[in-house]
Amino acid sequence: MKLHPAVWYVPVILLLITLLPLPFGIYILMRLVVTVAAAFLAYAEYQRTGALSGWVITFILIAILFNPILPVVLPRILWIPINLAIAAVFAVHGSDRVEQFRMFLPYKK
Repeated sequence: MKLHPAVWYVPVILLLITLLPLPFGIYILMRLVVTVAAAFLAYAEYQRTGALSGWVITFILIAILFNPILPVVLPRILWIPINLAIAAVFAVHGSDRVEQFRMFLPYKK
């Protein structure tokens, strides 16, 4: 499966940007991007391992938490540490997996 590093880093950037007070539409965009990225990474991890690993379950839970269709409503004071923690999850997983998936990237550095 071909994965670009942006699959990990775009959600991290959006999660960190939304720590600022911004218009509501930006938060909806962040929820959509994080949900899609988490669902995609859960699928990619499942394809890679063939099992419900900790990463697969983690990304499924992230996709459920951030889904924009049936949003989980929490006060902003709770979303700040959640966003930081989820950004850390994406960053840690990305730093661990980018090298493993790099052989599938269509370009060379």
